[in-house]
Amino acid sequence: MSHDRTPAPSFPPPDLLVSSLHARVLDAVSRALADRVPDAHVREAVSPALDDALRDHADALVDRLLRVERLAAAGQLSTGVAHELRNPLAVIATSVFILRDNVPDTPVTARHLKRITEQLQVANEILEDLLAAVRDRPIEKASVALGAVVREAVARVPRAQTAVHLALDAELPPVEGDARRLAQVVINLVSNAVQALAASPAPAVTVTLSRDGAEAVLTVDDNGPGLAPEVLPRLFDPLFSTRPDGTGLGLALSRRIAEAHGGTLTASNLDAGGARFTLRVPLRSV
Repeated sequence: MSHDRTPAPSFPPPDLLVSSLHARVLDAVSRALADRVPDAHVREAVSPALDDALRDHADALVDRLLRVERLAAAGQLSTGVAHELRNPLAVIATSVFILRDNVPDTPVTARHLKRITEQLQVANEILEDLLAAVRDRPIEKASVALGAVVREAVARVPRAQTAVHLALDAELPPVEGDARRLAQVVINLVSNAVQALAASPAPAVTVTLSRDGAEAVLTVDDNGPGLAPEVLPRLFDPLFSTRPDGTGLGLALSRRIAEAHGGTLTASNLDAGGARFTLRVPLRSV
């Protein structure tokens, strides 16, 4: 099966970007004031301040452009992987259907077949959400009770021996968003926290949902070792993962979903140890 492998665009280094923007803005200002102010005076008055302003923001702008470039590359990879996974998932689903009529109908068998079916549905939903995210499809906004979304999403995360504590504000107003996409963010964050605690003697994750002004704030805290300083700046880079079996897509796509909702997704270390991921999304305006 062939997939689009058009290379992602490459962006100029900060110095070249500054020089190009500097020249374009100066030309535009000079043309706008051509009948009133001599060109030399415009350049003398505007050039130093413009140069300082552009250099202050050039690195941040290039970082953002490079993140878009990496997301484009990750999107191409994700699309290919998602398409390739659809066939084996369909085979598994067909096999489960056949097994239902050809194996003894016992409580144990029924329970395991039900679990397989549920996880197949989860896998297919993840693939659909992944494809939707990398294709930049607009989110389908509606009034969402975020507390219910969080509770349901957490219930879908395999926990092993990890204790997951919920502290959800029952009075939180609804947010304007896509419930499935927001659920995927919660699943990614809680799954990452649980996996980060695999070697912890008393693993625990706390999921808190509260209000801060006009925003709903979701935090996912763990009591693990925290995030290494060299890892923090790259956590949301596509294809970057601290786990050998990680894809490096979950956090990048989660941040993208947060931004599509007009919100943010950030990571930090807790003073008492452990990591915190914070999702902020606007509450629905009345």
